[in-house]
Amino acid sequence: MSIYCSFGLFGDDGDDYPAPLIYRQSHVLPTVDDPRGGTLDLAYIPGFITRDGRDVDGELDPDCENDGVWPFLRVSLRAEQGLAMVEAGEPEDTVVLDRDQVATLRDELTDWLLRHDDLDTWLDQHTTGGER
Repeated sequence: MSIYCSFGLFGDDGDDYPAPLIYRQSHVLPTVDDPRGGTLDLAYIPGFITRDGRDVDGELDPDCENDGVWPFLRVSLRAEQGLAMVEAGEPEDTVVLDRDQVATLRDELTDWLLRHDDLDTWLDQHTTGGER
């Protein structure tokens, strides 16, 4: 049984969000109408999970500083490359990010969104003394 709780699943029908666009190589500019496939799955560990699997007199694990979630985020990706279909049971790539890495990823994604949505503001924030 997994200790992880999935959320924010990008995948097939019934998941939280539509599947990602299929990557068609680095020389191809994607479009929103490109085929979709694969999955991106985020998962956390609830704070009530203990290392030995048992509560200590109903208390949280002393290694977990937050009663909400442990400071780890699992990120799993199963990609469909080109137009090839991924067979069931194909391996996925999974990594675990610590709390500081999650904060850095959040900041990078927020910066990317600003660059996309408001280039002038992004340029103002990324130039010295407001000079472009």
